[in-house]
Amino acid sequence: MFKKIFFFLFLGSWLLTKIAYCQDFNKKQQTADSLFAVGKYHEAETLYAQILNEGIFSEQNILKQAFVASQQKNYVAYLHYLNLHLQYKPSLRTAQKIYNIATAYELEGYEVSDSKWLLLLYYAYHKWLVWGFCLLLLLWVFIFLRRKYHSWGVFQRNGIFLLIVLAFGIFFINFMPNINEAIVAYDHTYLMKAPSAASNKVAVLSKGKKLSVVAENDVWLEVIWQKEKAFVRKTQVYFHPLF
Repeated sequence: MFKKIFFFLFLGSWLLTKIAYCQDFNKKQQTADSLFAVGKYHEAETLYAQILNEGIFSEQNILKQAFVASQQKNYVAYLHYLNLHLQYKPSLRTAQKIYNIATAYELEGYEVSDSKWLLLLYYAYHKWLVWGFCLLLLLWVFIFLRRKYHSWGVFQRNGIFLLIVLAFGIFFINFMPNINEAIVAYDHTYLMKAPSAASNKVAVLSKGKKLSVVAENDVWLEVIWQKEKAFVRKTQVYFHPLF
């Protein structure tokens, strides 16, 4: 009896929390859109940033933040939001725009190679690819079972084929290279050898430098700099992981 009461109380509190969160999000989104519509870009951008920091991604919000950054002539933030949009929805036009801005400010590392383009496409549409892979696998299993093979050789060949397909599936789902990136927001940003202010300094970066993010470590990001691991404070970079 008490278990049932506890379960329903837990379920009710969870639903109420979800409803309150959705209402808060909708109110915040509507307020931000209203402020943006009347030209109060700074106030709107603050709310859009709060939404983004909560891990809620919207193509329209990202584009609006990019627009505000361009209006404020903050080219680093502009590059960050355009880069986010490129990851969210890969587009050659967006990639070219990012490259043109980076070139104008003499920034390196913003070129999109063929391999990175394929990774962008994979991560942007990987959910559909995974669902398609699962459906094809189920279809193959269904057809195989319907035909009722009795030869051991047929089972062996199909078993090997299934293992190969599953191995490729596991690799593509779990071991694809990470494409999360951070862009240095301020001049004189320190890269450290370890996630500590007392650690040895690796380099001093100027704003606009782009870093590949390996992992998050409390208030630090583990990044790759000149093919070596280093650490930078989250407060010193623009970073919103999409994947």
